[in-house]
Amino acid sequence: MAATIIGGNSPQFEPDIISDNGRDGISAFQFSVVGRSLSSLYPLDSSISGVPGQPSGSFKVVRRNLENIVDGLQRLRISAEGGSPSTLYYSEASYSYNESVEPGLITLPLAQVQTQYKLQWLSPTATVTTNSSSASDGAARSIATTIVSSMSVEILQNRPSNINGGRQINTSDVKITGSSIEKAGGLYRVRATATKGFLPQ
Repeated sequence: MAATIIGGNSPQFEPDIISDNGRDGISAFQFSVVGRSLSSLYPLDSSISGVPGQPSGSFKVVRRNLENIVDGLQRLRISAEGGSPSTLYYSEASYSYNESVEPGLITLPLAQVQTQYKLQWLSPTATVTTNSSSASDGAARSIATTIVSSMSVEILQNRPSNINGGRQINTSDVKITGSSIEKAGGLYRVRATATKGFLPQ
């Protein structure tokens, strides 16, 4: 949508507004202003409002570039990020290889013999990226947990049946193994990773 030029002595918006919707619901929004004494206009992390053609939602300045054109006339280029919080999310799923050597006992007719055995398995992992109006990764954690809970742990080698004691793989245990929160202008970009299949502590 083309910007409206504001006349008079006020700074003028140039008709070059660009907006781009990111895959996780964060929008990038760029525009330029031409005028005099623009150094204090639109400081970093300030809220954006009233810009012609501005997308809907909450936007804040993430980058600004000020250049002198001629005779005190300046151009200020503003990049903002944000948008409206939504239930949209981007997910990635994969499997990770695990192995562990564990102690156990083999029962013989006259004695018990200590031995070792190897466990090998593939743990499903799901990473979810979404946006939020608050600095909380709760929604991403919940979605990642739901996704990975429906996936199966692949057992490559479990505890042999003739060994007593010793640990074996818990194929239903789900844990959050990573999360992050990143400021994205007027919104937050949140990520969480959930993994299924662990050895009991």
